[in-house]
Parts: sequence; C-alpha cells; structure tokens
Amino acid sequence: MEGKLKRRQARNHHNLLTILLVDGNASERWVLSQVVRAQGWHVVEASSGEAVIDMVKEQLVSLVLLEVALPDMNGFEVCRRIRKFSSVPVIMVTAIKTESDRVAGLASGADDYVVKPYSPKELVARMLAVLRRSGAI
Repeated sequence: MEGKLKRRQARNHHNLLTILLVDGNASERWVLSQVVRAQGWHVVEASSGEAVIDMVKEQLVSLVLLEVALPDMNGFEVCRRIRKFSSVPVIMVTAIKTESDRVAGLASGADDYVVKPYSPKELVARMLAVLRRSGAI
C-alpha cells in the first residue's frame, strides 16, 4: 500500500510520472529519455546499480527502466535489492536476450523484460501496462 501511495504522490508532485532510466551508457540513456519525454513524463537518470538503489530509496519514482549490464553490479542484483524495500515497477530494457536471462530478470522481480533493439511504441505500451497494473495511472 505504501508503495502505491508514494507512486501516486510522485505523479501528483510533478503532475506527471517520474521515470528512472538506468544504463551505464550515456547514449543509451539519451535514446530512452527521448522516448520517455515524448510521453510528457519526467526523467531522472542513473548510470550504476548503487545509484539507482539510492535514488529509488530517496526519490518518488513511478517506474524504473533498468539495463542488466551495469558497471558495478548486474541489473538482476539491482532488482533483487530494490524488491527488498520497494514495489516500484521495474522493466528491464537490455540487449541480453537469451531465454535464461529473460527468466532470470523476471525471477529477480522485474515486471517486464524488453530486448534491444526495441520498438519505442511497444516499449511505451509495456510501460503503460505496467503502470496501470501498479496503480500509478
């Protein structure tokens, strides 16, 4: 319940959704930020696992788009650690596309798993679906 309240407060505080983009590659974050901003949503960014964990703890975030390959820890571990204290929706957006990796991502607590290259329209549709299920919209 507390997680839903915080996500609603995040939306109401900014009058829009806040999406946390997590990728060690600045150009990949830029591409994702263009997709997210085109929806009129607020974007915050992180480039490491430790940073995203801290940001989810400290900021009101509506959804996390999480790359698996990060410089300090993998996204599976980041997701497991987030799940210890938050129910914020997490979508893994990664080039790692084996079935075992997709299963591992979902088993770590991710709500969805999108493989690069992705269709921006499909990514947004998946984000909206996860946000609806979470009660953020």
